[in-house]
Amino acid sequence: MNRITIYRDWKIVRKLDIPDEIKKEINKVLVRLLIEKREKKSDAR
Repeated sequence: MNRITIYRDWKIVRKLDIPDEIKKEINKVLVRLLIEKREKKSDAR
């Protein structure tokens, strides 16, 4: 569910007229959040 939200946000970001460098930075942040969420899930197990 979180992943879908991030993808949806990323689609919005891609549609906006943002320079590629900023898009790359945003993507790094989204990927980091995704990884952290995944790690938290595996910690909970």
